[in-house]
Amino acid sequence: MTTYARCWEQKTFQYITTPFDWIMVIGLKILRPIYWVMIITVLPMMLLLFLMELVWLPCAIIISLFARLSRRFKGLRPFSFVLALPFLLCAYVVITLSPVPNAALQRDVEAKLIKLNYILSFPYGSLFGGVAG
Repeated sequence: MTTYARCWEQKTFQYITTPFDWIMVIGLKILRPIYWVMIITVLPMMLLLFLMELVWLPCAIIISLFARLSRRFKGLRPFSFVLALPFLLCAYVVITLSPVPNAALQRDVEAKLIKLNYILSFPYGSLFGGVAG
């Protein structure tokens, strides 16, 4: 695994998401019993995960385009960060609030962590592991 220093975009995004974290902790406490029922009745859980993936996928595509723009043209980094910020926030909320259908399966937890790492390491993150160049 490659290590790298956190850039200003990552630090800024961390400060912006801090209030969201507090709100999502409360939201997850409210949603947890609902998720338990949905896990038992498999179909609603799969539909919920499918809808969350439908939100995540366009956000990930747009974020990757802005990340590539930031890496290629250093002078446009502030503008691409500002333009990517709504998609980063939307993806962050969706990933954080999405349930893990089976916490016993390590792949379910890892998939969520890979997505979260991708968002938190903008503009250098990669969905395929490591750091994008």
